Amino acid sequence: MYEVKNVKPFDSPDGGGFNATLYCDGKRIGSVHDGGYGAEYQYSWVTAEAKSDFYESLKNTLVDETVIKDGQEVKTGKKKLATKEWGDMADDVMVGDMVEDFLNRKKFKSTIKRLIVYCKDGDIYAFSSKIKPVALSELRPKILKRYGEDTIILNDLPFEEGYSLWMEKAQ
Repeated sequence: MYEVKNVKPFDSPDGGGFNATLYCDGKRIGSVHDGGYGAEYQYSWVTAEAKSDFYESLKNTLVDETVIKDGQEVKTGKKKLATKEWGDMADDVMVGDMVEDFLNRKKFKSTIKRLIVYCKDGDIYAFSSKIKPVALSELRPKILKRYGEDTIILNDLPFEEGYSLWMEKAQ
């Protein structure tokens, strides 16, 4: 499975870019650089085989098919090969999605360390408290009493479950 680590975003005249390390099954296979000027990403591979394997894997990767509707990209509910959906840009789209996910996870992790985050009626709310999120057991009954028993405290959930709910509702 491919993933990025060590993502370092930066500002650029055209918005922003990043540097990141690319991994496959926990092994470093290369690095990627987005200069933030609208060009394709630049890749540096550890070996030619790592590069070849990465591009070969794109040929078999299924992604959500999307269409443009009212100026917005909308998922159709169907799957399509990444190379068919994005053509020559499949590598950059896949890596860009990995970078975005990495940064969103980092933001969520930081948020639940600093704030109490909860979901009520499909919306996400957060507040700071003198009681740190790690000592939530003291605050949980008060939150549920004030906001209702159906309130979901994201800090209480396993990371993946909390992150999924946060991404679904807060974005």
